[in-house]
Amino acid sequence: MKRYNTSGNVADISTVYGYSAAQTMVAVLRQCGDNLTRDNVMKQAASIHELKLPMLLPGITMIPDVGFRGTAEVLKHHTDYVRSVVSACKLSP
Repeated sequence: MKRYNTSGNVADISTVYGYSAAQTMVAVLRQCGDNLTRDNVMKQAASIHELKLPMLLPGITMIPDVGFRGTAEVLKHHTDYVRSVVSACKLSP
């Protein structure tokens, strides 16, 4: 990471996440070759198995979540989680 982002802090989870997400996208685009249609990008992303990324701990690999529906689903789960934490702590939002 230091090669591309000299000011990046490897102890910052946001930096590590962003860098790993970018590396994953590069791997997907390489698998796509010259066919950069949405369908092929989605197909290649779903076919990633055991992708090793330098920022992950040894032995941890990326695998696709074939049930993933997109950003809206992530936000819904995040919102539900935040609500449950707020409720458990008896805080008002």
